[in-house]
Amino acid sequence: MTRFATPRRSLAAVLCLCALLPLALAACEIIEVIQPSEADQGEVIEVTITVEKFYEDTKPHVGVVSVLVPEDWSFVSGEYGGDAGPGAMLEDEGWADSTEIILPAPDGMKWIGTISDEAYTAEASAFYDVTLQLQVGQTTGTFDLGYFTTLADFETSFITFGPPDSNSADTLMNQRITVNPVVANEEDTQPGAFALGQSYPNPFAASTTIRYALGRAAAVRLTVFDAAGREVAVVEEGSRSAGDHTVTFEASGLPSGTYLYRLEADGETVQTQRMTLVR
Repeated sequence: MTRFATPRRSLAAVLCLCALLPLALAACEIIEVIQPSEADQGEVIEVTITVEKFYEDTKPHVGVVSVLVPEDWSFVSGEYGGDAGPGAMLEDEGWADSTEIILPAPDGMKWIGTISDEAYTAEASAFYDVTLQLQVGQTTGTFDLGYFTTLADFETSFITFGPPDSNSADTLMNQRITVNPVVANEEDTQPGAFALGQSYPNPFAASTTIRYALGRAAAVRLTVFDAAGREVAVVEEGSRSAGDHTVTFEASGLPSGTYLYRLEADGETVQTQRMTLVR
């Protein structure tokens, strides 16, 4: 696990004239980010962002944290604590889009936006810890993650970066992580071995990708079941050659919830995995 303390950045890039901003800005600064330096394909990792708010805030505001990640990563869950008390961080596509306007993501990357489930007030020098669970995608390599924080009270055109006494938002960029390929264990490499991978993204909103491996040619059946054990879909069926296979599961018409997907090869159950559909 790696800790990144924020240096004082010189992002004097101001998106509007400071004269148009309120005189008392609810300045936020990222004090520290804790994230792993390495992760495996499909792994769920945890990152913690510590934010300090410098000014007393008697009007309740919703907090915003966005994370710059590779395009095939996804949000799993989030929570916050500290002086605001406990609560949940919810994924918010609107703030993902707004952060993209303010800080365009490089090719192959995207912003995941989150907001606190409740608004809160704050005394001067209040501290908050935001912990996010993120699912790593299948793309391997080394990536620079980034973090952004502000209050939902600010329009994107009024967001400024600068010293604590004049900013309305803050960033901590270029936090490096390496995604390693999943290496098959000795059992998986034996002739005739079969394996069913974790779907990605997971949770998912409309469709998700499922990978499976066959150690030899076999008649396969890949099915999906709801929490009550009822079969709701057949994703793949028929004879398949040895090797790695990828299929897409379209969940149109299914309600939100937890589902199981099962791989059978030559009539025998190979493995069952769990996935979550969130509308």
